[in-house]
Amino acid sequence: DYQKDAFYWLYGMMKFGLGVCLADDMGLGKTVEVLSLLAQLKKEGIKKILIIVPPTLIANWQNEINKFSPDMDYSILRGTANLINGQSGAFLTLTTYQTTLRSKYIQTADWDLIVLDEAQAIKNYYTSQTKMIKSLKSKMRIIMTGTPIENNILELWSLFDFINPGLLGSRLEFLNYLKQSQQLSSRQNLERQKMIKAQISPFILRRVKTDKKIIADLPEKNEINIFLDPTKEQVVLYRKVIDDMNKEILTAKNQHVMRAVVLKYLIKLKQICNHPSQYYGDSLYEVEKSSKFIELKNICDNIAKKHEKVLIFTQFKEIIPAIVNMLEGVFQKKGAFIDGSVSLAKRSENIRLFQLGDYPY
Repeated sequence: DYQKDAFYWLYGMMKFGLGVCLADDMGLGKTVEVLSLLAQLKKEGIKKILIIVPPTLIANWQNEINKFSPDMDYSILRGTANLINGQSGAFLTLTTYQTTLRSKYIQTADWDLIVLDEAQAIKNYYTSQTKMIKSLKSKMRIIMTGTPIENNILELWSLFDFINPGLLGSRLEFLNYLKQSQQLSSRQNLERQKMIKAQISPFILRRVKTDKKIIADLPEKNEINIFLDPTKEQVVLYRKVIDDMNKEILTAKNQHVMRAVVLKYLIKLKQICNHPSQYYGDSLYEVEKSSKFIELKNICDNIAKKHEKVLIFTQFKEIIPAIVNMLEGVFQKKGAFIDGSVSLAKRSENIRLFQLGDYPY
């Protein structure tokens, strides 16, 4: 029922010509809700839909379309995407944020509807990606995000500047509004925040998994934070890098240089926390030299004994081979990984085999 409610809400807002933010929790079916809207629009003769997603979600959209809307014709645009005569010919065009930056066809076409999945990709007003996305021509716009959008007030402005330009004023007007708020009392400031929330809430649909009125049969999410003491080698390296950073900060000419120094050393510290080998740039990666690797191996030993599966995320591409090498030893079986170098077809195959259980990690 809550998915039906989303369909009627999306359809009604489109009829009014209003842009919206679909912010249901991950797993509640935002993709299905949007596909139900697209199916109705196709019946009504709408012809040009554009959906922009991160590369890792292309396969997911393909699977959802094939499962829930098998008769919906779609094309996938990747690479330079300068199509012959500037036409894709399909009702639905599925592409990535990066391709949008390069494709003349996407940039010049008149779209009936543009949908952004993982819309936090346009939260930064100053990036060329955000500016290009906002310049696209469309009759209606939908953004999808599984994360709360209230985290940063200026990011919120950027998102609404895409779906309903002018609702929160220009960027300069909004910045001035925020500056004025800083000079008010806490009570007056709170009232202003309530006013902003009241202004945007009609355009946001957000339901959460913990709301039993929405969905009652989902298991609870168990989240366990594990705090680790670094190994001796990590401690020595960490202290050395902190000392080096402090020396550079003392000689920094201005705040801008100081910030750059801190950012540079934060990355080094994160590398040390992962494994000293990542910091050194070598390929040794002995498990016992990193508390993270030791803990990951212990966790995965238990998973392997139970013949279960595991998903592991890292921000650093260069550490993936070391993790894969360790996991092959733990599971005594090959698994798979996805990074920017993996083709779309290979990503889909890796996900399929992981879901089937052929790959344990």
